[in-house]
Amino acid sequence: MRIQTIEIFKADLPMADPLTFTFFGKVVRMTQATNVVAKITADNGMSGYGSTSPVPPYHGMTQDTMVDVCKYLAPMLIGEDPLQIAKIHDLMDWAIVRADPAKCALDLALYDLIGKTVNLPVYALIGGKRRDSFFTTWTLASGRDHIWSHQEVAEEARKKYDAGYRGFEVHVGTEALTGFAEDVKRIMAIKEVCPDVVFDVDVHRNWTVKETIAASKELAPYNVWIEQPCETMRQMAEARSASAVGLIADENCQNVQDLVEIVQLQAADAICLKPIKAGGLYKSWQMSTIAERFGMPVRIDGIPGESKLSNTASAHVALTLKQPIVCGVMQHGRLEADIVTAGGIEFRDGQVFLPDAPGLGCEVSEELMERVASFS
Repeated sequence: MRIQTIEIFKADLPMADPLTFTFFGKVVRMTQATNVVAKITADNGMSGYGSTSPVPPYHGMTQDTMVDVCKYLAPMLIGEDPLQIAKIHDLMDWAIVRADPAKCALDLALYDLIGKTVNLPVYALIGGKRRDSFFTTWTLASGRDHIWSHQEVAEEARKKYDAGYRGFEVHVGTEALTGFAEDVKRIMAIKEVCPDVVFDVDVHRNWTVKETIAASKELAPYNVWIEQPCETMRQMAEARSASAVGLIADENCQNVQDLVEIVQLQAADAICLKPIKAGGLYKSWQMSTIAERFGMPVRIDGIPGESKLSNTASAHVALTLKQPIVCGVMQHGRLEADIVTAGGIEFRDGQVFLPDAPGLGCEVSEELMERVASFS
């Protein structure tokens, strides 16, 4: 089997539920999801789809730069055997350093193609599933068209609680709040209306070491994990040594090399793993395996604006994990329209299930896509 054609698309998807979120003290407002989609077709007539989405301050790529990288890599992959995933990743890594979000679209398309060819779901290609479902969080961003008050966040939480969610990723550290003490009050306000939920408190590097330690002591009774409170790995390690709750590394955990350093520095209790950040499922599998060997739980998460296709890919990884924690794979729930028309993630009673279908298990329509390149 050989790769015969690769097509690259842009997919600008309207959001029915826009969001305002914070990143390192800055407020970002998002009203449209800008995805990049890769379609890989082999000489057996089978095709696979993969998608990726940008958050430039997070991983340094825009939709246009991801398109450019995909267009740069695609001609090199024509004629390669799609079953040789490791070789293809070696080729992509040789051709261009990092650019992992762009490589993710190609990686997901390859796994979708392979799964369809061998008639197996993708999770069976990356170690097999350890569970049939897992609980997912809903992201309580800082607001929609403005920064929400604590009461507004709590009201939104209650709506999602009534819809079945029992875990929330809560963005804190906004410029509209005055220090970590207000961040703690935000969590307490949600806890009052949703008493039995687990929290991923996503700080986006907005706290100092001392603030992290102080906040952890106040939040200890509330069933929380704190995600990426500090800027550097050494700050994370110092905070973790005195923290009363578990710390999750996200921005500091971009790749396998980062994970090794986190283990060496004892900089986190768990890692946040995103296929878009890691460069796809192949490297996500590597990272989750390493983390588990060192007794570190793994949080599977996505980024704002993801399609149901990439969220479903993340869910395949979550099913293979030994100890998934506060996973969040419902970012596509904010979209007004999606490239996935059937299949993929099923959300019931706070949990995510996947259909027993080959590949990623999604039916993809090109109606909302704009083809920007084709290689054969």
